[in-house]
This record gives sequence, C-alpha cells and structure tokens, in this order.
Amino acid sequence: MKPLLVGAVSVLLFACGGSSAPLSEAFAGTWMTNRDVSAGSLGSEQGEGAGTELDIAVVGSSASVSKPCLDGTGALTFTGSGDSASYSGLEACAPTAFGSCGSVVVSYATGTASVSLGPEIGLTVTLKGNVSGCGQSSALTATFTGITPDL
Repeated sequence: MKPLLVGAVSVLLFACGGSSAPLSEAFAGTWMTNRDVSAGSLGSEQGEGAGTELDIAVVGSSASVSKPCLDGTGALTFTGSGDSASYSGLEACAPTAFGSCGSVVVSYATGTASVSLGPEIGLTVTLKGNVSGCGQSSALTATFTGITPDL
C-alpha cells in the first residue's frame, strides 16, 4: 500500500506544480555580449567589450549571473525552468562612470533571461532598476545579447 500512496502523492505534486524542470544548461558559460543601457535623462550607452561579459553558472532551477554591473562586477541569482528565468531583488552596483556623469550608482530590481536554441545558442538578459548620480535619478534598462558562449 505504501508504494501506491507514494506514487499517487508524486503524481499529484507534479500535476499541481510541486516540481518544475531545471534551467537549460544552454545558459551556462562565459558570454561576450552587446550591452544596451538606457537611463532616461542620464543618457544611454551601447557597446561590447569591457563590462559586457556575463558569466553564468546553472544549478537546478537557479542561474548565478556574474558581472551584470556597468563596470563588470556584481552578481544576481535568477530562477526559472527550461529556457527562461527571472530575477527579483535589489542589487546595488559599485559607483562607476556613465555617459557624461563621473559617478553613478545602478540598482537592479527585476530582470528576465532567456536562451534560444537554433543553429547558434542566443542569450538575452534584460535588467530594470534605477540609476542615480550627478544630482539626477532615473529609471534604467540594461539589455545584454549574445550568441553561443565561450566554453
């Protein structure tokens, strides 16, 4: 009787969302990305190279995303399943230069990440939050896009 009961409980948990698929291992690796940052009155920046590399490690349904800050530092933990994940929290980055402002502080509050599989693996990470510096404060969106990580 016990095996039948355990099996029935497992089926119910799975059917009710008690278990979810892990994140795709396609997220994992060092991604060289193009970064697009829009910060309202503080301006915008696009670029690649320094400050645009993301290191992603996947364990189960969590992904640790390193280097999301404008100066290439910081870390955020995303959770999800399959080819998509999200972030919610408050990560304040170290002060760094942005646009014509010598020192700004970026704080990320939400984010999404997805991988697409095809001939190449594509990554999109979008982070939203606030930026303040030079007597101004504004909403900020940073989008990182890349193709096939360095393994």
